[in-house]
Amino acid sequence: MATTDQDVNGKTDDESTVAAEKPKPLQVSVEDIGPGRKLLKIEVPAARIADKFDDSYKQLKTDANIPGFRKGRAPRRLIERRFSTTVRDDVKGQLVGECFAQAVDDEKLEVIGEPDVKELESIELPDEGSLQFQVEVEVAPEVELPALDGIAVDKSAIAVADTDVDHELEQLRHRLGSITAVEGGKAEESDLLATEVRILSGLNANDDAEVIDRYDDASVRVPGKSKDDRGHVVGIVVDELGKQLGGKKVGDVVRISMTGPASHENEKIKDKPITIAVTINRIDRTEPIAAESIVEQLGFDSIDMMKEYLRGMIESRASHGQREAMRKQISEYLLEHTELELPDNLTGRQTERLLHRRRLEWSSMGLPDDEVSQRVAEARSGSEDEARRQLKMFFILNQAAKKFEIEVTDAEINGVIAQLAAEQGRRPQKMRQDMQRSGELEHMGLLVRERKTLDRILEAANVTEIEAGEKPKKKSTTKKERSTKKPAAKSTKKPVAKSSKTAKATGEKSRPG
Repeated sequence: MATTDQDVNGKTDDESTVAAEKPKPLQVSVEDIGPGRKLLKIEVPAARIADKFDDSYKQLKTDANIPGFRKGRAPRRLIERRFSTTVRDDVKGQLVGECFAQAVDDEKLEVIGEPDVKELESIELPDEGSLQFQVEVEVAPEVELPALDGIAVDKSAIAVADTDVDHELEQLRHRLGSITAVEGGKAEESDLLATEVRILSGLNANDDAEVIDRYDDASVRVPGKSKDDRGHVVGIVVDELGKQLGGKKVGDVVRISMTGPASHENEKIKDKPITIAVTINRIDRTEPIAAESIVEQLGFDSIDMMKEYLRGMIESRASHGQREAMRKQISEYLLEHTELELPDNLTGRQTERLLHRRRLEWSSMGLPDDEVSQRVAEARSGSEDEARRQLKMFFILNQAAKKFEIEVTDAEINGVIAQLAAEQGRRPQKMRQDMQRSGELEHMGLLVRERKTLDRILEAANVTEIEAGEKPKKKSTTKKERSTKKPAAKSTKKPVAKSSKTAKATGEKSRPG
């Protein structure tokens, strides 16, 4: 019969190894400090601190090159004297990170966002006794979902008019037109200005005011009457921007005094009096290309054939918009029928995460970059109530995704990234790396997960088809009503065939999900 070596406690070698690797227990208390926020008070025992120092010095003794000693042979006291400051900083960082993660796991907290370690820089490792520190975290609130079966949803028919095609062609003419710098002239509607932008503290602020933020190379589009002269500068919506920029020349400085957006991420800008100083460095103007030239450039046989392609592109976009409108109705139902306690005030980090997700959502819908930027700016200028609705929706869909066990694979995320990269003429791998560094990769995964969740709920919805242009009606939802309504029909429309060259030139974006 085979035998195993046991230690003095009667444990096998494997059991002893597991016991040795198990982290020493912590003293943790959790306080509610408001809706969706907790304060963790963590106490690390002295024995664990000593073990961490011992591990660090053992590793350093093995790796360090000390003059006069062979590698790994230097006395520990010498190593401690030479590297004590560095080791203390490393040990502190490791203990805070490891013990916070253990505390979250032990307390079974669902933390969202980055933790806020209180007075991290002033935390000192004690020579004797335990280490104490505090961490403030955002946690997902408890969510009780309403009935998800038989929600009433209207499905609008798709209709594309000749005027829609003409408008699309006009946009294409501008997109493929030639850009020239305006020498000595004045800015006009639709011009793109290369500017330096400074956000100053206070109304009617001069150059000696506090500079809250600065952008050395910001692009600003001059809006026109079609947009009520309303535009944005570095993501901040400005009323009558077209009037303020129109007629200006290179070298001019335009000062815009206003109250900062209610949902801005920067607390020094949010609802604060500011002055936006815009220095015009260059004026670029687009000369639209002739429609006949587009036909030749993209390889169509005639303008009519090109218009037919554009019609198919609009229908494809409308089909996606139809799906988004149905998802929106589901979202409105969930918001209306779910009680949820949220923080009294949104933090800058929460607002930033929401805006990141909205930008990705709109980009993936196939909207032009200018429109995406304008929408983000409008969202930033929206009320905090709207931002709170978006945060509430995030928690509701997160709970629904758990209920339905919705998972997102790397292949699904990579597919969305590949589509976006193709639209922007970038390499998918490079885009993924950039998104990972900026934190947008996580937002992308959440976006795909939320869409899959909404689509899962749509499968059990009561769908009523309505005429194009007719607004969806608010209806009560019952299972009896469900039996009298038609299920969502799958589209039988065949996609319009097109080359990648044509899609890229026309600016059509793939729309995942």
